[in-house]
Amino acid sequence: MKISIITVCKNAEKAIERTILSVVTQTYKNIEYIIVDGASTDETIEIVKQYAEKHSNIKWISESDSGIYQAMNKGIKLSSGDYLLFLNAGDYLVHYGVLELLAGILKEGKYDLIHGNCFCVDPATGAYSIINGIEKPTMDFFYDNSLPHQAIFYKRVLFEKFGCFDERYNVFSDSI
Repeated sequence: MKISIITVCKNAEKAIERTILSVVTQTYKNIEYIIVDGASTDETIEIVKQYAEKHSNIKWISESDSGIYQAMNKGIKLSSGDYLLFLNAGDYLVHYGVLELLAGILKEGKYDLIHGNCFCVDPATGAYSIINGIEKPTMDFFYDNSLPHQAIFYKRVLFEKFGCFDERYNVFSDSI
């Protein structure tokens, strides 16, 4: 069971390495890591290249795009995993064994979407908060809330069945 992790970024030289390290140090090894860069003009691509040379499971592209959702859609199209996770530059997996822990649940294949908690850190103050997952979100939940992408594992068939993100929107492209 393969997990595709998709990182979208642009001019993320200060954040991309921590994100990459959190993926390449995972104990679960059936990972495909895709980095979609929006034609960065800083050192982001140099950092990505360094890791891609050392890790054969890293695929990357760098080209202009119309925004985050077009970049995420490019990542979906490049991916081949059974489950997809969007872990953007600056986000990171909190523990090197988190995917190993989730792999057992994901391998069952009975869930189309699995989400967990997300730790949010204020870079200015270092204060953190936790966005808790909800066991069975209802449509009423989604009228006032959303789930953070970095805490959701999407089964590939969802994108095949319903399509990718709607690129007409700048935010909430996955909302109806």
